[in-house]
Amino acid sequence: METIIFNGKQYPSRELEHPLFGDILISTISLNNDLINEHGKYVNKSAVNVDEMVFYFMEENEIILSENELTDQISKQVK
Repeated sequence: METIIFNGKQYPSRELEHPLFGDILISTISLNNDLINEHGKYVNKSAVNVDEMVFYFMEENEIILSENELTDQISKQVK
């Protein structure tokens, strides 16, 4: 498990090789929520950069799933 640091806070992340999308970075919905303000805008320029790095955001309890489970879940959600 890796981490992404944004505004001084650490968020779990993982890299995985997806058969359709190649090497991707995933992280948690809590990070996604902190990138965007209540008006749906990025909180700062760093937020844009982080958002562009992350392919998919998921719940904290899902990011610990096996690589196969993650791949299956992402394949079902992203078309």
